[in-house]
Amino acid sequence: MPINVPRPDEQAPGDFGPDECVGLSDPQARGEDIADAAFPRVGCARSMKDVTTGNFGLFIAYVLPGFTALWGLSYVSEPVRAWLGTGTANAPTVGGFLYVTLASVAAGMITSTLRWLLIDTLHHWTGIRLPRWDFSRLQENVTAFDVLIEIHYRHYQFHANMLVALAFAYAARRLSLGLWSPWIGWLDGGFILLVVVLFLGSRDTLAKYYARTARLLSDDGVPTQTATRRTRLPRPPAEPSGRQPRDIPFVG
Repeated sequence: MPINVPRPDEQAPGDFGPDECVGLSDPQARGEDIADAAFPRVGCARSMKDVTTGNFGLFIAYVLPGFTALWGLSYVSEPVRAWLGTGTANAPTVGGFLYVTLASVAAGMITSTLRWLLIDTLHHWTGIRLPRWDFSRLQENVTAFDVLIEIHYRHYQFHANMLVALAFAYAARRLSLGLWSPWIGWLDGGFILLVVVLFLGSRDTLAKYYARTARLLSDDGVPTQTATRRTRLPRPPAEPSGRQPRDIPFVG
């Protein structure tokens, strides 16, 4: 069936033309092949969607927890308080926004390392085991594996990293108020409730990620690193003389 590609003068208002998408008129200068040049609007929409999807997972996994940890640090650090604009004298600035963005990424990476050291270890000790991944099967399942990372592991990183970041922010706030200051009350209760919810969410998402990637990248789909059950091979039929053959040893 022939496909009618509309001419530039037939585009509806708001549609992106080939030059409006990237600002260049030459398809080769834009790094496109002939197929992409023939369908400029479809290619532009696809690129915008890919960037949004990839950024969302990284944003919730690192930037949000990092910003939360940075917010907690502002209770004990005057420069960070100035970056966030929470001081009484200074309003947020462009430079402060840049510092906050870079510092949030760095704090998110540090938070993720602490998450690996603490939360991952706790989950593995309490029943969630690492899968037996066979990475020789990754090439044929790489797209599905990427999807599982985005819909499960990125959310696990958010829950667990945010748990660590909130614990740090709460400790910094208590330190700024004084270790022996009276308990605030409802704020402390809300913190404890939120920590429990994040912990349960991290446990659920990690278990689903391990189970579904194990089915994808292992022959037997067994999600845990437990020893396989040893089995006995069936005995062959008795010899004509009536003597039974020796037992066949265990294999496994």
